[in-house]
Amino acid sequence: MAFQELLNGLLATAADDGANADQIASLEAAREVGAITPEVMRQALENYGQCVAELGMTYSWGDPTGPPDFPTFTFRVSVPTGISNELMDTCYASHARLLHTAYQLQPALREAQGRVIAEHRDAIIACLADAGTTIEPDATVDELRRAVMTAATGVIPGEVDSPPPGFTPHDCTGAAGMTIREFGY
Repeated sequence: MAFQELLNGLLATAADDGANADQIASLEAAREVGAITPEVMRQALENYGQCVAELGMTYSWGDPTGPPDFPTFTFRVSVPTGISNELMDTCYASHARLLHTAYQLQPALREAQGRVIAEHRDAIIACLADAGTTIEPDATVDELRRAVMTAATGVIPGEVDSPPPGFTPHDCTGAAGMTIREFGY
């Protein structure tokens, strides 16, 4: 139900936030089916890329990461000197911003990431052990997420403390073929 509420909130302000008709229609379709598919998300990002390219910027795709059935799409926009970043922001708002927000926060993505983490449990636990972090072999996916985030940042998720003196970060996200962002909450 929380995802429906998120979509309702995004749709309530979509036009004022600069979303175009295609993005609004995709959000409405997601509300009906309860998810934003990777294909819909990729198309929105391709439309964003086309928009910025038409304005003289360079758009390029990175390799997707995370679960194959719900990948995290990476992209880069290069804004040449003399072109306003505001134009890039306008394209993003028009074609992808709200969809991208909802895609990243949808339960289907979090569940897919959880499956990948569970599938790579042993490799993640071994990496954490190499980093000096002890975690139970039957740790939940959320406990694994938390331990990986703490090993990478030195900060317990949700806390505001700084890393301890002499902290050395250890990135165990690669053990699952994911990035730190995908392990985050």
